[in-house]
Amino acid sequence: MPRVVSLASGSTATVVLRIVDADTFPASTCRQVTAAGLRVYPPNQTAAKLVPFPFRACSRTGPIYLRVQATQKT
Repeated sequence: MPRVVSLASGSTATVVLRIVDADTFPASTCRQVTAAGLRVYPPNQTAAKLVPFPFRACSRTGPIYLRVQATQKT
């Protein structure tokens, strides 16, 4: 069940990001491409930063290939 994780200023958290191989989906429902990386929004920011991390992705909506599995304060 999703829940909010609040952090004090200067604290950190870690997450497990699951990336499913987009090549496992049919091309007709996924249209596989290579993503340049992940867009991450830093705290209190409205502009995303690109974290370079090339991976296979779907350019069509529908298939779920990214999922955050756990968040933990560190």
